[in-house]
Amino acid sequence: MNMFGFGKSGDALVEIFLDDNGRKAAQVKDRMSKDPETSQKLNVFQADDKVTGRIEIKLDKKRRLDHNGIKIELLGLIETNNDKILGSTFMSNATDLESPGSLSNDQLYPFTFAVFQKPYDSYYGQSVKLRYVVRATISRGKMSGNIVKEQDLYVIAKAETGDFESVPIKMEVGIEDCLNININIPKNVFGLKDCILGQITFGQVKVQVQKMELNLVRKETLGSGESAITTVDEFHSFEIMDGCPSKAEEIPVRMFLGGVTDLTPTMTGINNKFSVKYFLNLVIIDDLKRRYFKQSEIRLIREAA
Repeated sequence: MNMFGFGKSGDALVEIFLDDNGRKAAQVKDRMSKDPETSQKLNVFQADDKVTGRIEIKLDKKRRLDHNGIKIELLGLIETNNDKILGSTFMSNATDLESPGSLSNDQLYPFTFAVFQKPYDSYYGQSVKLRYVVRATISRGKMSGNIVKEQDLYVIAKAETGDFESVPIKMEVGIEDCLNININIPKNVFGLKDCILGQITFGQVKVQVQKMELNLVRKETLGSGESAITTVDEFHSFEIMDGCPSKAEEIPVRMFLGGVTDLTPTMTGINNKFSVKYFLNLVIIDDLKRRYFKQSEIRLIREAA
């Protein structure tokens, strides 16, 4: 058994224990918190896994606890940090553990959610979170206030099936009579463990290039249409070269995705709330610190093991 956290009220301590059964864990940063480096270790659940564990309720000094019912829920939640785009619950599964009454002793309640929908990957972004949560609630009415404890799960949805149309990426950075650089990558669809391979060719170089980078950029978009709000996160950088190249020089590109943390599949129109897309951003910096950009979208997928 593996214990994850606890919640406390003046009358009772509620603890949630999840059966780990040797499953993998993910270290997840909560980028919407005041401290974006705050992280938590969560058990990883695959698409068809059941969730089992126990709820423990410990009464404060063995006092009697009157309640209006005790329940356990497994929820799928979308939460945002924008007041104009509200979150939602896309999945809910609940079990009543106790009818209204009183507790006079500590209690332990085992629980099992054998089958539940896990259509999406867990996602903890800068402007939106998609969480799967076990929630224990002791209902006590408005005067006393409910006792609520939550524990997150980290869900990996099923691998994507079918053929994804992939096209070559061809990006050109050019300034007339000064600079001409071409980047060629044979495809634009990649698995989360793939290596992005390509080649950069320098056609004309009459500016003093100091540095060249290939950045992986994530864009979170809340809502749609004119009211959509996009947050950009340039979260992984790969230095292609340092120094000025010569004309006709060719440089290979190798960006390994397997070691990139917080990488998820491309997510489009999730519950009609948000999307997560990825881009390759070529950045060239000259000796005067001028920056030249070219960007192209890529699609990331989870492939079957």
